[in-house]
Amino acid sequence: MDTVYWSEYRHQEMTFGLVSTDRGLSEVLLPHQNQKESIPEVYLRGHPHAVMIYSETALSPLLRELDRYFHGAVPEWPGSLDLTGTAFQLAVWNRVKEISYGKTVTYGEIAVDIGHPRAARAVGKAVGDNPIPLVIPCHRVVGSNGTLTGFAGGLHLKEYLLRLEGVETIKPLGHARFAF
Repeated sequence: MDTVYWSEYRHQEMTFGLVSTDRGLSEVLLPHQNQKESIPEVYLRGHPHAVMIYSETALSPLLRELDRYFHGAVPEWPGSLDLTGTAFQLAVWNRVKEISYGKTVTYGEIAVDIGHPRAARAVGKAVGDNPIPLVIPCHRVVGSNGTLTGFAGGLHLKEYLLRLEGVETIKPLGHARFAF
């Protein structure tokens, strides 16, 4: 059984859930993901044998950086990550981690960067499967025409995060597949 530490970060009316194993940060739950269920209930659905312990102390470096981020500072995400994914997903997530604060990149550009120039849709799927949004800043990935598309937290949260980072070239919202 894995011991898992969890905590919450509240910003305005939004609550983000944080989950970490002994190996590192493993999940950031976006506000809509923990509206109807507690963070442990959401996490345990996929990890039924985990033992969850609430601990602000274990997650305090991340909580501090989230606070800095939501107050306009460039975050310096602490600690290691506990990511599980395919080789393709890990390649995508590693590339997304490199997107600078306040910048955007398209799914197609990521596909080219990781050596799969015709795999923009697969990149989109991998970006959507990102277990630690904000730390792996998938909100900085936009459609080929610059519109906001597909964000598990909803397009309005994606727009909010980009505006928080000073991105001013946001085009109208794209498809509402993930509008919550």
